[in-house]
Amino acid sequence: MMDRLAARAEAIGAQRAAAVRADVAALLSAEVQGVDVSVVGDDVVIAGRGLRWRAVRDPALRWIGSLLR
Repeated sequence: MMDRLAARAEAIGAQRAAAVRADVAALLSAEVQGVDVSVVGDDVVIAGRGLRWRAVRDPALRWIGSLLR
């Protein structure tokens, strides 16, 4: 019985984590212009031309954590 409960809890957690990753990717796509946002495995990946330099200059990328609150 405990095995079934643990498996169910793990499945619910995995579904919730996937939903949060999708929400974060959608939010970043809407808020940060000129970048490609995708979910790869457990990661949310932000890619774009000149992204390293933009991270220094663009406040939307510098303060990306504040978008997620």
